[in-house]
Amino acid sequence: MEFKIHGRNLEITEALASHVEDRFYAALSQHDQRVGEIAVTLSDENGPKGGVDMRCHAVVHLKPRGTLIVEELQDDMYAAVSLAADRAKHAVSRELERRREK
Repeated sequence: MEFKIHGRNLEITEALASHVEDRFYAALSQHDQRVGEIAVTLSDENGPKGGVDMRCHAVVHLKPRGTLIVEELQDDMYAAVSLAADRAKHAVSRELERRREK
């Protein structure tokens, strides 16, 4: 699994990048052979105004082909990352199960 982490209107600290990698790796490690790249974009939609505006947008590229997109919006970036990783786990499992059934 290869990670690409980008920030929009938000500085990506070492702790935040480590949290993203840890959460997505833990969620998708059982499908390690089928997941190629995970591109995560973290953004603060409203800036310093506050509110529920921390967005985690993740694009999961599957091998040999296929792309899944998950997005989560929360008031805390760490919570948004955790929930997006959980949604990615379920989406990847569901997609791979569909492929096995065919």
